[in-house]
Amino acid sequence: MKKRLKDRPAIAGGVPVRKDLLPLHQPQFSRCERRALEEVLVSGWLTAGPKAAEFEKKFAVYAKSKYALALNSGTSALHLALKVLDVGEGSEVITSPLSFAATVNAVLYCGGRPVFVDVDENDLNIDPRNLDRAVTPRSKVLLPVHLYGKPCPMKEISEFARRKKLDVVEDAAHALEAETDRKKVGSISAFTCFSFHPAKNITSGEGGMLVSGNAALMRRARILAFHGIDVSAWNQQSKKTVLQRKVIDLGFKYLMPDLQAAIGLCQLEKAEVFWRKRKSIASRYT
Repeated sequence: MKKRLKDRPAIAGGVPVRKDLLPLHQPQFSRCERRALEEVLVSGWLTAGPKAAEFEKKFAVYAKSKYALALNSGTSALHLALKVLDVGEGSEVITSPLSFAATVNAVLYCGGRPVFVDVDENDLNIDPRNLDRAVTPRSKVLLPVHLYGKPCPMKEISEFARRKKLDVVEDAAHALEAETDRKKVGSISAFTCFSFHPAKNITSGEGGMLVSGNAALMRRARILAFHGIDVSAWNQQSKKTVLQRKVIDLGFKYLMPDLQAAIGLCQLEKAEVFWRKRKSIASRYT
């Protein structure tokens, strides 16, 4: 009887494999993050400033993208991307039913309607073979999700989007290191959105990054991320002059503060180390 109980799952009365609950996340920090935070505190500039700008520059290089915008969450990145691409009332956004709530929430924030396309049973990513039936005259954006970091077949998705004249926004919350068809995730579509929540590949406590290769799109995203104001506080401070600032759009408060960016910079340096460790653990599970 004891042997039979031991062989059962814990939920069925068996012996649990661990005494405490498996943590949702266990960020890996070192002296780098502590020194970086102290440096920001001593500088006196805590909000979006030089560290955020440095993080953007280095992240763009890592993602093989021209431009990057550091934000307070991956959700903010998704929302901004859709706003810049003029998703609004009556717009339809084609996406996957398998994702975190943030993906669809961002569509709803804009007044758009999510249209779900079923997934491929092999990788659980959106299935390009099902895309055609989802397109209507109201379709505006195609929003694939790289589920758990496994990249979608972006070559097929991008070609389909071009034929149907749809913009593509990638939800790459978990796909920091991913490549598909020898292209880095972040270098393919109009916008790609990353997350730095503690459960993601790297963390800044909370935070996200929006990347794009289009200067005009990114300029509008940057304005919307700071209340629709055309000159940021750090732009004015760094130039050591008083610049005329104008509110030219209805914007948001989405910029990443330097405190978070300082952590993100340290974490970005370790991204490949973390990736190799996760691959090793995944191979054990497999």
